[in-house]
Amino acid sequence: MKLNPVLRELIHGKDAWLAACAATLVGKLQIIELAPVLEKADTGVTPVLKEAVEYARGRLAERRR
Repeated sequence: MKLNPVLRELIHGKDAWLAACAATLVGKLQIIELAPVLEKADTGVTPVLKEAVEYARGRLAERRR
């Protein structure tokens, strides 16, 4: 099983906590292929998800440099 489809599904899923965990993992592992998924994430759901997505976007930006 590939990790990217699972993370994509979790980020867009209904459980905000799992979405935040998945977004954080994307950032920690710097999975650049999932950057578009983070851009489409509904960060208005909870502050935890918003913070996780911002963290992940920052980590991905570091990798792009």
